[in-house]
Amino acid sequence: MLGRLDEALARERRFTADAAHELRTPLAALRIQLEVASQSPRPDARRKALLQALAGCERAAHLVSQLLKLARLDQARPALARIDLAALVHAAAQGIAPPACVALTGPWQVAGHAGLLEILLRNLLDNARRYGGPGATVTLRREGDALLVEDNGPGVPPALLARLDERFFRVHPEDSQGVGLGLSIVRRVAQLHGAALSWSNRAEGGFAIRLALPATGQTHGTD
Repeated sequence: MLGRLDEALARERRFTADAAHELRTPLAALRIQLEVASQSPRPDARRKALLQALAGCERAAHLVSQLLKLARLDQARPALARIDLAALVHAAAQGIAPPACVALTGPWQVAGHAGLLEILLRNLLDNARRYGGPGATVTLRREGDALLVEDNGPGVPPALLARLDERFFRVHPEDSQGVGLGLSIVRRVAQLHGAALSWSNRAEGGFAIRLALPATGQTHGTD
């Protein structure tokens, strides 16, 4: 019991430290933009500063949302049920713009938690759309018992591949939208499903993430 308590306290300390560290930058930027808007005599400068402040608020809200998801996942021991992964994939593919292409036919029964797998799929697709680029095609397809999420974008520098699921690591630090938590969340959901997660650059160009799910009835969560 004391061991579990120590583990829970360590998770809380990590969450608090992560949140404080990552929120400092967007909040500082937000304050600067609001000061500019309040002091500038030029309407165009005030409007620009307010728009940037709104964008900063959206980024901070997204960061808090992702941090809360990670905090909940750190404590999760989900009950798994028989679900149709293909239906979840088709629904998630319509949630990005433009929609992702889905190369799945028929149902695909897996043992999983529908809510957690929806979070995983949203993060995988968000990652593919953001780093694949505006003109990239994102495709989801089945390969045996694995789901592949592929794009035909520029890929990832090979030296950075091993760091992609580090919390708060971003391939492009100048990206004002990403917060560097998407693949950390994906990794945790995969662990809770006993699934294997891997990624690589595609030989033909682009990037691919592979989620290998255990056969139905063999899936088990991990802590």
